[in-house]
Amino acid sequence: MGIIKRTIFKKARTETILKIYNTPVLPTFLYGSENWALTALKRRRIEAPEMKLLRPLAGYTLYDHKTNDYIRREIRITGILDKIDEYRRKLVSTLAKNATKPNPFEIIPLQTRRKENNWKTEEALARAAVTVETERIKGSSP
Repeated sequence: MGIIKRTIFKKARTETILKIYNTPVLPTFLYGSENWALTALKRRRIEAPEMKLLRPLAGYTLYDHKTNDYIRREIRITGILDKIDEYRRKLVSTLAKNATKPNPFEIIPLQTRRKENNWKTEEALARAAVTVETERIKGSSP
């Protein structure tokens, strides 16, 4: 990592490095970030490598004691944690908007016109019994 980083910082302009950072790296990292459970420890672990990249781009070392916000403002870039918070706010607002709309993936029970056991309803059985009885009575009388 160190050799690649030194090579990139010597041969590429700051704008080019930021374009590479913003185009493939950041969206890949942020994929699914709305669902992460971020504790303070995880927030620090996310912010540390970001600042490790941005600090040399701004021309500072760790010993210059510049705050992370100062460096981000100087480079004119939004931090990863701010973007994660923005993604979460968008997700919550989208879910709140869609809460009143019907869910297109909701399973709707199938409703049929046919009654249960239509051919064996009590009415049909009673008619059949009457018909059988009348046929028996007719057949037994001379």
